[in-house]
Amino acid sequence: MKSRDSASLLGRISVLAVLVSSVLAANTFLQSCGSALAATTTPAAESSHARNADSTANDPSGPNAVAQLKSKVQTLIDELQRDFPQSVEPKVVRGMMYSQFGDYARAAEIWNQVLQHDRRRTDVLSNLGMVALEMGEYDKAVGYWRRALAVDPMQPGLRQDIGFAQLEAGHYDAAVKELQEELKLSPQSRTALNLLGQCYLQLKEYEKAEQTYRRVIDIDPKDADACYGLATVYMRLKQPKKAKEYMARFKASKQGRTDLIRGGYSAAYDLARMRNGAAILIMDASAIYRNHGNEKRADSLLEWAVRLDPKNVVNYMKRQVISHQMRQQHSQALALIERVAELEPDNADNYLGLAVLSLKVGRVDKAEAALERTVELAPELADGYRGLARLYAALGIKPRESLELASKAVELEGTAEDYFVLSRAYMNNDQMPDALSAMQKALELDPDNQLYRQACGFLKEKAAR
Repeated sequence: MKSRDSASLLGRISVLAVLVSSVLAANTFLQSCGSALAATTTPAAESSHARNADSTANDPSGPNAVAQLKSKVQTLIDELQRDFPQSVEPKVVRGMMYSQFGDYARAAEIWNQVLQHDRRRTDVLSNLGMVALEMGEYDKAVGYWRRALAVDPMQPGLRQDIGFAQLEAGHYDAAVKELQEELKLSPQSRTALNLLGQCYLQLKEYEKAEQTYRRVIDIDPKDADACYGLATVYMRLKQPKKAKEYMARFKASKQGRTDLIRGGYSAAYDLARMRNGAAILIMDASAIYRNHGNEKRADSLLEWAVRLDPKNVVNYMKRQVISHQMRQQHSQALALIERVAELEPDNADNYLGLAVLSLKVGRVDKAEAALERTVELAPELADGYRGLARLYAALGIKPRESLELASKAVELEGTAEDYFVLSRAYMNNDQMPDALSAMQKALELDPDNQLYRQACGFLKEKAAR
C-alpha cells in the first residue's frame, strides 16, 4: 500500500506529467504536420451530382485534363450554392475557385460581399490579402492580414505572409520583425526561416543569414532554397569552397525539376497545380456538406480530393489540426486528426497526435489505443512506450506494464523525461529506492527542472524515515 504522502505527491506529479506529455507529444506531431470536419446539424438534400452517377469517378487526364478538371470543379461549386442558398460558405468557396483560376478581381468582389455580412472573417481577410499580393499591392495585402490578426492573433501563417509582402516591397527590417514573430509560433517553419534568411542577405547581415539557413538544413538537408541561400552567403563571405558545395547541393535538389522541363514540364506542372487547387476546393465543399449533415456526400468528396492530391490534402488537414489546437478547439482537432490517421494509417506521428488530443477531451480509452498503435508502428522509438507508461502511471493503473514500458523507453533513448517516467512507474510499484535513483538520474540530465528537484527531495525524505 502507498502512504498518504506518496499518493499525494503522485497525484500532484500526475497532473504535471500529463501536461508535459501533451506538450512534448504535440510538438512532435506539429513538426511532422482542410477545413474543419465539424459536428453535424440538419441533413441537406442530395445534390444532383450525388444522385446521378458520380462524375468524379474518373479523374481527367490527357491534353484537355486541366480544362476538364476546371469544369468539374465549377459544376461542384454551382451545386454547392444551389444546395445551400442561404449559407455564405459556398460564396467563400466560389471566391477561392476564382482565385485558383486566376480571376482575382471576381474573387475579391465575392469576398468583399461576404465581409459585408461578417467583417471578422479571418479566412476571408487572409484570402483578400493573398489576392492583393498576387496583384502586387503589397501595402493592401498587409492591411488585410493585420485586420485578420486583430481578430485572431494566433492564426498561423499570417505573420509569415506579412513578412513575405514586406520582403517583396523592400521593407527588410519590417519583414524580419514579422518573421521572427511567426517563428515563435512555428519554430520549424522552413518557409519562414528561408524568408528570414533572404531578409538578412538583403540587409548584408551574412552571419545571421548563415545561422538561419543552417536551421533549415537541420530540418531538411535537401531544402533547395536553404542550399541556394547558403551558397550565396558563402560567396559574399568569400568562402568559395563552401559556396561551391552548397551550389552543388542546390543543383542536385533541382535535378528532377530540370528533367521535367526537358520532357514537357509545363503541361505536367499546370495539371499538378490544378489538381492541388481543386483538391483544396473539394475539401472545403466536403466540410460544408458535413456541417449540414450529409456525411455520405462529404465522404465522397473527401475521397475525390485525396485521389487528386493525396500528399497535399493530408498536409492541409494537418495544418488545420494545428490551427484548431492553437484556438483550444480540441474536439474539432480530434475529429480531423482521426481522419488524417485513416488516410495515413502507417504514420506513427498521427497516432501520437491523436493520443494527445484524446487526453485533452478526456478520452483516455482513445489515447491508450492510439499510443498502443504508436508502439506497433514505431517499436524502435521511445515515444509510444513513454506515452503509455506515463498514462498508466498518472492513472495509477497497470503498474507492472507501466514499469516495463518505462524501462523500454529508457533503453531506447534515456532522456531526462524517460527517467522521470521510470521513477513514477517505480513509485506505483512501491519500489521507492529505485524511484529515487531514477529521479536523481532525471535531475542529473536536466538539473534546472524544478519538478524533478521537488520529487527528489520528497523521495529522499521518504527514504530517511
